[in-house]
Amino acid sequence: MYDYNIMRSDVFRDHVGEVTAYVFDAENQLLAVKTEDSPTLLGTYGYEMVFDDLKPGHYRVAAVAFQRNADGREERPGAKFRGPELTLGDPIEELQVKLDRQPMPDGTTQVEHLSVALDTLWMNYEAHPVEIIDQQITQETIGLMRDTKNLTVSLRQIDQPTDIDCQDFDIRITDRNGWFGPDNQPLADDLLTYTPYAAWNTEFNDDEGVVVQRAAHADLSYPRIMYHEDWRKNARLTIFNKRTQTMVADINLPDILAQGRNSQELQYSPQEFLDREHTYKLDFFLKGDTWDYVELRISVLSWAVRIDNVNL
Repeated sequence: MYDYNIMRSDVFRDHVGEVTAYVFDAENQLLAVKTEDSPTLLGTYGYEMVFDDLKPGHYRVAAVAFQRNADGREERPGAKFRGPELTLGDPIEELQVKLDRQPMPDGTTQVEHLSVALDTLWMNYEAHPVEIIDQQITQETIGLMRDTKNLTVSLRQIDQPTDIDCQDFDIRITDRNGWFGPDNQPLADDLLTYTPYAAWNTEFNDDEGVVVQRAAHADLSYPRIMYHEDWRKNARLTIFNKRTQTMVADINLPDILAQGRNSQELQYSPQEFLDREHTYKLDFFLKGDTWDYVELRISVLSWAVRIDNVNL
């Protein structure tokens, strides 16, 4: 089930292309595994996976799901989430998902996208306890959380509206967020760098066809980020102008994205809001190499939140 989203509706059948369930016994050792990737079955509302050989007792069930099946993921270029390769008897702590990464000559560790977004990953937000009672049918729902996020960054010049080009900017996200354990919590990881998998410019013309405004855009794909009270632990979004050698923005990413909550979403903590939402847009309005303000938009919400530079 995937209703852990801003819409609060179950969209499992519309999004998931493969799901694997792991059953652990009372000692937290792997007892059974099943994978399903049939579009027909997964596209059925209320899909159920059946384990019909479990004895009465206490168990924990975890799940990992992807947008595509294993063959589909391997056919795509770029970094991939590598699911756990467990054998029966392995402890639950070994249920881990890790994102591909590549050490670079400049000392950074990059997630190489090769011009495509990350395949969507879901994991349970806790290993679900289940009790099997003799001669009774037990039904349990395993809730999934989407771990793959998407961010579109747009840049516009206020005073010189035509003086902008996406090729002039180095835009990146850095965080220690490419390795997850059985409860979907991040494990100790390297500092990873995510760069845009797509970048482009748009132009706006007047009635005579003269360009009066340009905007630079970049799409980034990255895993779940955590909201830490200690801002030094949070993911950073940086925008560097290569032409002028100037850092345009260095942003506490979880903090600025969490400001997208409206009155209804304030019931969620900043972390829950970040976990439920997965598509964001940040529209930066620049004066030279300084951002004056940014407008934050959320995929399913119809308004923008303006955040002035003095606030951060």
